[in-house]
Amino acid sequence: MKLPSVTSLEENFLCNGREEFGNLVSRTLKQGNGAFLKVFGKNGRRPYYITVLMDDEKILAVEAEDVSAGRSLTGKPALEVLKNLLEESPVIVDAFPMSDVEIKMSIVENMEVYTSTPKMKLEEICPSFGRMFSTQSQEPVVGQPSPTQEGREVSIKEAPAVKPKKRKMEIMINAPSEVDPYFRGMIRHLKNVVKGFGIDLRAVEVNAREVRYALGAGNAIHATIRILPDGSLPHNVRGELESFIYKEAGEISKETGKRVVISQIKFS
Repeated sequence: MKLPSVTSLEENFLCNGREEFGNLVSRTLKQGNGAFLKVFGKNGRRPYYITVLMDDEKILAVEAEDVSAGRSLTGKPALEVLKNLLEESPVIVDAFPMSDVEIKMSIVENMEVYTSTPKMKLEEICPSFGRMFSTQSQEPVVGQPSPTQEGREVSIKEAPAVKPKKRKMEIMINAPSEVDPYFRGMIRHLKNVVKGFGIDLRAVEVNAREVRYALGAGNAIHATIRILPDGSLPHNVRGELESFIYKEAGEISKETGKRVVISQIKFS
């Protein structure tokens, strides 16, 4: 795959298995909104060179080059090769943090690989990935005998209640492949806008299709946006989000050269 001009976080970094690979991915994603990885390892005696593009939730595109045979695999077969490498042997990784714009550029440059790759959650490659972003701290165990210090009993604080884990916002997009990454970028920005109002979203759904007008009047991408808030959404916030979405549609039109029309915005 082609890589835009970005600065590496790590080069020739040795990962012994999934846990260390997951830690490296986690560190890389903390520096941006996504990552590009170059992975080298051996499946048995056969060496593979794998390139992986991901956002902060899933793998977007993956290509594996069988160095000995001089052939390339994309999509699901390449994902299987990556899984096997992480199970069987150490891998050497170059890691590049990426911004939203750089992710979009990479998708456009590698559209064939992107469309052939199943969008696999990062947890499926690294089962421990969900724990990577949480800060681990040791808490005293309730009911454990109290220790002593200088002959005095030291009281043990009651362990705090465990907060329920926040559910990740679900993104559902049904759109032509050439505009799919742009809508994904829009949704990530939308999430940040909503957070500014102290509100979380459960899900955002985009349904888009290309419409050809009669009498040679051209064509456009018509999209319906459905926003599912986690709780009530005040009227003034709805107005802000509608303005943001229409503005983003204009930006997508400029970047892709395709006219994007927001047909409807739903809030339920």
